[in-house]
Amino acid sequence: MSVKPRSLRQAQSLLAGQLRAQGYTWAQVAAEFRTAYRVNARVALRQAHGWSQPQAAARWTARWPDDPKTFKNFSYWELWPGGTGHAPSLDTLDRLAQLYECSVSDLLADCRDYGTPPRAQRAEAAFATANGCAEDPADASPQSPSSRPAPAAPSLLAALERIRAADISELKTGYLPDAEPGLRLKHRTLLLEASSALAVVAAAPVLEIPRRAAAATGGAPRTDLAMIRYTADVVAGLRRLGGAVGPRATLPPAMALRSAIAAMGRNAPETVTAETLAVYGDLTQLVGWLMFNLGDHAAARYYYDDARSAADRAGNADLVTYTLSASSQLALAGGHPRHAIDHANAARQAARRSGSPFAAAYAADVTARAYAAAGQVARCRAALDRELAALGEIGPQTPRAPWWYFYDRSFYWGTESECALQLGLAVDASAAAGRSLGLAAPVNAHNSALTLALQAEALIKQDELDQACQPLADAARLTTLNSSPRISRRIERLRAQLRPADDTAAVRELDGKLAAFRLARAASEPA
Repeated sequence: MSVKPRSLRQAQSLLAGQLRAQGYTWAQVAAEFRTAYRVNARVALRQAHGWSQPQAAARWTARWPDDPKTFKNFSYWELWPGGTGHAPSLDTLDRLAQLYECSVSDLLADCRDYGTPPRAQRAEAAFATANGCAEDPADASPQSPSSRPAPAAPSLLAALERIRAADISELKTGYLPDAEPGLRLKHRTLLLEASSALAVVAAAPVLEIPRRAAAATGGAPRTDLAMIRYTADVVAGLRRLGGAVGPRATLPPAMALRSAIAAMGRNAPETVTAETLAVYGDLTQLVGWLMFNLGDHAAARYYYDDARSAADRAGNADLVTYTLSASSQLALAGGHPRHAIDHANAARQAARRSGSPFAAAYAADVTARAYAAAGQVARCRAALDRELAALGEIGPQTPRAPWWYFYDRSFYWGTESECALQLGLAVDASAAAGRSLGLAAPVNAHNSALTLALQAEALIKQDELDQACQPLADAARLTTLNSSPRISRRIERLRAQLRPADDTAAVRELDGKLAAFRLARAASEPA
């Protein structure tokens, strides 16, 4: 079980380890540290390695004994360009780059850029207009460099341009199961490009929250209801991003934002304490879910527990329901159906306190899955009936917390399919998966891929091996957009079940598609 960080140093070590495990370079880890901990580039690179100033000085001296340094040297370099700092020479920057395994430019990433080309300036203005941020020139007032928002990254501007050039109607129909193969590939390409833009767009507001929180007080965090609501909107966007493009793109900005919210919470007045805790709990649960999809169950458990604690302190029974439901799902994935049932029953009690039909329906959903895994048919069926009844109470005007954005009738039919598979009812599972896919929202690649995998498994259990190849290929295609290791491992296990049909044309065609999608997925992941 994960140990809760007891200090800033330990929290930084955990974050660096997680990002390095995902393939981040030291420079990329440092970029996350600059956002999360509001430090300059030279401090961020040292902290990314987990070194104190004396430790960094010792490593320098061990490497270049003819040019020893002390912690004071590092302190001076890190304070620059402030008045008490000393500018590092080019030779010093080169050796620091060797020490931190980065480029010299990474050490100066926080310095001003005086060469923005006119084209980029026009693109930045277009981006601001698209996001409702543009000022009327007549109303504009001079801003100091420290208070002016950072310009949009070139990668963001290029990605947004790709989306503008795309046919939006094609993006919306990207997951239609009856599309021709060539058309599917075209849709997949467009969606993959759109997802790259979404990843950067989601990160952009994260960079603004610490700046906005400190803007009014010269560095001391400011937390008010408007700031909390703004942050809640960003968290909601990150949730949708996780469902669309997966955990690898979503986790870094989510972790950075979580650090910012924690800092805001420490300075929140009593009037907004509950709201701050709820937003923190919402985002922490999301981080746990992302860890779950990456396959790190111990980390997921830690974040789920932290999220439930925050939701409890906020008095938000709706969010408590969701966090307990997530813990039930995690226990089920770990092969502990009894623990899953306990968490699900606790979620049902919280749902009653919340009065939300979404909470009641989802608590019943995870209860059904837990009972199906335990082989308790009658209780599983009763839970599904409760879920269907709660769904009937949900209308277009029913208040919906942002964490329930994914939940609808398509999700219910996906659970019907999963339970039927657990209980040995392959024909019922196939039919339920088909109903779910007919209703699934095209923006949620995660749920669509998992349901396609359920359909493929149901067909395999009916010995319809050739027919199982198409939904399995469609699920794999979605992994090029939503690169969740959890989904990829599910596809690999199902492909192994097709070995009796290895010599058939359908399976050979499937293998060709799987190989192509693996290459596409690898090309879209961080280097």
